[in-house]
Amino acid sequence: MCRRLIRDLKDDPEIDTHLILDPTFMGSLEMLGHLNRLLRRPNPKERPPTSEAGYKELIKNHLFDRVVQKGRNIVLIIDEGQKISPSCLEVLRELLNYETNDHKLLQIVIFAQNEFIKVLKSHPNFNDRVSCFCRIRPLTVDETEKLINFRIEKASNYKSSPRPRIRFTRGAVKTLHTLTRGHPRRIMNLCHLVMLLIIVLNRYRVTSSMVKRAVQNLPGAPRPSFFRRRAKYVISALTLIIMVTIGYFYSSEIRTGVASLLLPGVESSGTDGPYYVRMRLDPVSEVEAGRVVIIEDTLVEEQERERNPHEGLIDSESEVSHVGSDNASDSDTENPAADSSDLEAPALDSDEYYSDSDYDFTSQNHADADVEGVLDAVANTATLESDVLNDHVRKIIIPDELGKIRVRRNENLWNIQQRVYGNATISRTEKIAAYNPHIDDLNTLYEGLRVFMPVTNTRERNADERFWIVTGTFADLHDAYMELIQTDSRRLRLVSYLDSESELFFSVAWPRSFATREDALNELESMPSHLAGSSDLLEIEEGVILN
Repeated sequence: MCRRLIRDLKDDPEIDTHLILDPTFMGSLEMLGHLNRLLRRPNPKERPPTSEAGYKELIKNHLFDRVVQKGRNIVLIIDEGQKISPSCLEVLRELLNYETNDHKLLQIVIFAQNEFIKVLKSHPNFNDRVSCFCRIRPLTVDETEKLINFRIEKASNYKSSPRPRIRFTRGAVKTLHTLTRGHPRRIMNLCHLVMLLIIVLNRYRVTSSMVKRAVQNLPGAPRPSFFRRRAKYVISALTLIIMVTIGYFYSSEIRTGVASLLLPGVESSGTDGPYYVRMRLDPVSEVEAGRVVIIEDTLVEEQERERNPHEGLIDSESEVSHVGSDNASDSDTENPAADSSDLEAPALDSDEYYSDSDYDFTSQNHADADVEGVLDAVANTATLESDVLNDHVRKIIIPDELGKIRVRRNENLWNIQQRVYGNATISRTEKIAAYNPHIDDLNTLYEGLRVFMPVTNTRERNADERFWIVTGTFADLHDAYMELIQTDSRRLRLVSYLDSESELFFSVAWPRSFATREDALNELESMPSHLAGSSDLLEIEEGVILN
């Protein structure tokens, strides 16, 4: 940005620009000597002054001559302003006092990092002379995507040679933004490593997993342990074995269970052969018109016939019936007992079912075929509904574990809970104890002990939890935990969340969250200087909070 400003100002013939790249000077006298050479360009044979007052007089006369008599506008641009010492800052303040009734003799533009805010607050006399203060915020996710696409487009057109189009997926951009916190220099460094990775892999589409793989090559990036590198393969294999085992032993129960969802009162025959459906006789008035109901032929014991000779019995020679509006007339003709609309079923106890001896399975071939067809239709309908739901529902996989913490000296489980989850409870302590069977006594934790922290609470992001003020975001719990302790564990908290791609992140954040960016920026301005200078805004567009 500094170079861009100089290029724009050079196009104006009335502006003289001067640049100081590194304002690190031993004292005010050294800085005044450098400004004298930069602004005046004196004759090498000229004897330089020996005092600060002599340099200030030469600089003042030169500025008056250039601005008032020749109509020029002098602009001094200083980069790396956070390096300016207090004595040199006082020199700049005095130079800003050089003015006439109509002209300001010197304009000063300072580019600095966030640490310069603390310098300004400690020098109110200089801060009062600042006419314009611009703070550049980190890039948002959309701005990060535009920056990446702009750089790719410019690189693709280099020397007019055709190059394949490289594309970053939305998930890759979100992951890259989270890891870099929106800082352009970090974004460019990480994108450079991603480019090297896709060259090796011979790919043109960058995904979230590639970004996470590339970030491991950054200096200081945590290295995954042996278990973490192979955990996904072990989990996949165990999941496959469990699913095959469940499918082998419970295939019949699963199939019958699908039918019972649509056909209340259905239970299996309890045999290993073909599926037979046994259904209690429900009143016709409770059956919806057009609903398919399968009733298998039933042989009722003689004593039941004698007790209820006329109510709700189905003849043993009857076929599978379709109860509905279309065949109501046919049913009335074939079954005299159904002539009245207020036909009632026999009064059976809620737990009374016909026993296996009440059924003649040898004479039900035609009914078995129809029942099998309905079960297949039910299964196909369930599959179709599942496919339709999968197109509209975004699935977020909730993990069982946040990660592990290595105990520090004189640290106890209660303090660890407060830092990881925000508070400590007895019930959570019991869950942690059950999750760490290798720890004999949770009241006595020795230094270096690994404590695995389970997921104890999940909720969707609230409207007022979209923006957070964070000092760092990490993919590993222990790294975020150490950052929290080293920064300010009394004022800050740890936020564990899953993004829309089910990626787990940990941010060291200010305790409050905000619904709008403006509210978060206002809070950032009122924070302590040692935290505000190293904090950025984190936007959680959608996801799940885990603590």
